[in-house]
Amino acid sequence: MEPHRHARVPDLSQRRALVTGAAGFIGAYVVDGLAAAGYNVAALDAFDDTVYAASLKRQRAERLRQEHGVETLTLDLADVGAVVDLLDSAKPDVVIHLGALANPRRSVSAPRAYVESNIVATSNLLDAMRTAGVGKLVFASSSTVYGADRTFPWREDLPCDRPLAPYAATKRSAELLCHAYHVIAGLDVCVLRFFSAYGPWGRPDMMPMIVTRALFDGETFTLFDGGAPKRDFTYVGDIAAGVVSAAERVCGFETINLGRGEPIAMIDFVRTLESIVGKPALFDTKPLPPSEAPITYADIARARALLGYNPTVTLEDGLARLVDWYRAHGE
Repeated sequence: MEPHRHARVPDLSQRRALVTGAAGFIGAYVVDGLAAAGYNVAALDAFDDTVYAASLKRQRAERLRQEHGVETLTLDLADVGAVVDLLDSAKPDVVIHLGALANPRRSVSAPRAYVESNIVATSNLLDAMRTAGVGKLVFASSSTVYGADRTFPWREDLPCDRPLAPYAATKRSAELLCHAYHVIAGLDVCVLRFFSAYGPWGRPDMMPMIVTRALFDGETFTLFDGGAPKRDFTYVGDIAAGVVSAAERVCGFETINLGRGEPIAMIDFVRTLESIVGKPALFDTKPLPPSEAPITYADIARARALLGYNPTVTLEDGLARLVDWYRAHGE
């Protein structure tokens, strides 16, 4: 691991944000949005390679350096003292906590790592914020906290006590920790539940990139239940815009979905990619794992009302952008 380096003394005339998981898929887009909005950004990432190769994260971090002059510091949230020092140095108005281990299916075989990364690390960050006197947090949660609830669309006030995988359980647990610190430390907290992000620079372990790569390489991939499951696929730039809006608008304690509100069958997702790439998909089929819901479907009325959230990128446009990026970077 690279040695920890303190962020430079910030320009206190600017709004200041600290982003964990800044070199992640969504994190890098959030840094883009914050920089465009005029924030001074302190970016950090553990550059963990548990879920996928850290080399892609380093490429994203290099892009952020070149485009915005933002240096991404290497920091593990297990080092509470270093986190407090960084908060004291960066003096952020808001912390945006995106750092986590993702992928529900993978969490089934490695639950302890997910507990450490998603619960313990969040607890460490919350305690460091209390110690450093930082008063506002935007926390990245997940649509997986809804389990397999069949009450559609999923509203934020639905019960979230039946997780299907350890990953979902850790995200829900972290949400509850955030509420506890809202009560005991007076933190303003906005919990954001993300739905199926896709787009350029995407994670290689997730379906959109797996299918894109397979189409270009002529390889076979697995489509669960013949592609019948539905996901509320949401373009990553739209989600990032919602995160930036949350950093600017929300106080108190809020829980808000960030999706598109349009579930799409996986087979339709694949057929759309086929038409854009111009090659046929080769896939086999297996039963959907019990760790995954058959349908995800966001109610985004709350996001529209509180954040002015308005996802504008259609599936066709978003996938065209993904394919263009893959042609330039992935082949």
